[in-house]
Amino acid sequence: DYLKNSGIIQGFWSLNPFPLNHGNTRKRSIKNGFIRMDNVDELNITLNQLFKQELNFFSGMENPERLGHLIEIANREKTYHEKGLKFLNLLKRS
Repeated sequence: DYLKNSGIIQGFWSLNPFPLNHGNTRKRSIKNGFIRMDNVDELNITLNQLFKQELNFFSGMENPERLGHLIEIANREKTYHEKGLKFLNLLKRS
């Protein structure tokens, strides 16, 4: 979960319903950094949920001063949606 929340990974999905011989395995982690699908129906449901979301991936290495500047510019927009899009666009150009 830490790696997912930190943005290092998007998460791990296991398609193996019995990854260990004793069968006592975790179905999902607390914050869904790991999810195990036990059949094709669960995989389809999870994929459909993922595809219905409007997600934007971003990554970058910026110092706090530069990030603060970009946030200040994005904050001039009216709605959270517009602020988010502005911030992502500014990150892409930096």
